[in-house]
Amino acid sequence: MILYTVMPDQAVLAEDDEIEEHAKKQRYIDMNGRWVLVETISEDKCKMVRLISSDPQDYLDTRLQPGNIITMKPQI
Repeated sequence: MILYTVMPDQAVLAEDDEIEEHAKKQRYIDMNGRWVLVETISEDKCKMVRLISSDPQDYLDTRLQPGNIITMKPQI
């Protein structure tokens, strides 16, 4: 069987427990008016996983590239 998908192999072939654990670490945040999927690394740091935008210029902005580390401000 051939499976055509944009999902990574780990997500498609992973066990349910692995998917749940991985999903708990990820969340969407609003970063300067753009939605970004981030993965929690530590209490105050996140890694950008995905940018969601309809503006092509956003994908050329180096501050919004996947893999960048974001320092989160503590919420009051």
